[in-house]
Amino acid sequence: MHKNAMQMHARELQRGLGGEVKPHQCQQCLKSFSSNHQLVQHIRVHTGEKPYKCSYCDRRFKQLSHVQQHTRLHTGVKDSRVEIKCKPLKVS
Repeated sequence: MHKNAMQMHARELQRGLGGEVKPHQCQQCLKSFSSNHQLVQHIRVHTGEKPYKCSYCDRRFKQLSHVQQHTRLHTGVKDSRVEIKCKPLKVS
């Protein structure tokens, strides 16, 4: 892609579907994000950085939520947010 076309495309990407401004831009691929936190997480795609380590094994993760989810495999603790609680049906 021509440099000017790439810059124009990058400016278009800085606006989301709802028209919100996404001022935090990746310098490697020009993808833009609403928050700096999202950009920092995205940059790990390019760097391969995995700062979060499982305390039970040697696996490493790019995001804290991913190591937390993985840790549940070792501990057997279920995520209460996805637990489905059913009430008995009354049959008449």
